[in-house]
Amino acid sequence: MAMMFDGTTDSVLADVLNSIRWEIRYNTLCGICDDTPSLAVVIPGADSDENGVFQSEGAFSIINAPAAGNQKTTIAWYRDEGQVRFRIVEVTRAH
Repeated sequence: MAMMFDGTTDSVLADVLNSIRWEIRYNTLCGICDDTPSLAVVIPGADSDENGVFQSEGAFSIINAPAAGNQKTTIAWYRDEGQVRFRIVEVTRAH
């Protein structure tokens, strides 16, 4: 699942992404934030399935605007005791 950014970012999406606290752990960029209802709406795959069960893990990609070079960042996530943890999986070279 990919999210595209073209300069008109939704305020809920911006709030959720700004709530992630990032740090480098074991030479990997990792993030953490509280598991909120708005996060489930914004992060692809974090919402509930047809049975009302929330997914426990997933991954998504963010593709920036063409003017910024079409760089793609892939982020894996998983739920852990009321929080969601993120890990940068891949960042492509801007072209």
